[in-house]
Amino acid sequence: MRTACDVKFPKLANWKRAAAARTILILEDNDIQITNHAIVTETYVPLATARPDCPDQTYLISNNDGGPWDLFPILIDGHSLFDLEDAGQEVIFEIDPNTLTPITLR
Repeated sequence: MRTACDVKFPKLANWKRAAAARTILILEDNDIQITNHAIVTETYVPLATARPDCPDQTYLISNNDGGPWDLFPILIDGHSLFDLEDAGQEVIFEIDPNTLTPITLR
C-alpha cells in the first residue's frame, strides 16, 4: 500500500497543480479471498492522510468473477469508509463492468 501511495500520489498531485483538477485514485482488488474493503481502509487511510499529496477521492473496486463489480469509497475528501458508514451513507455500490458508470462521490 505504501508503494502505491509513493508511486501514484505524486503523479496525481502534479495534475492537481497543473490543471486545478480533483484527484481520484482507484485501487483494484481481484482477490476476494484475501483482500477486503475494511482491511484496505484500515491500512490505506493512515498512510494517505499523513501525506500532503493525498488524492481527493480513493475507491476500491473488487472485480468479482463474471458478475457486477463492488465499489467502495475508501477515502473521500478526508472522510474514510468508516466515517461515511457511521453517517448513514451507503458504502458499497454495484458496478456493471460492461457499462460506463460515473463512480465518484462529490
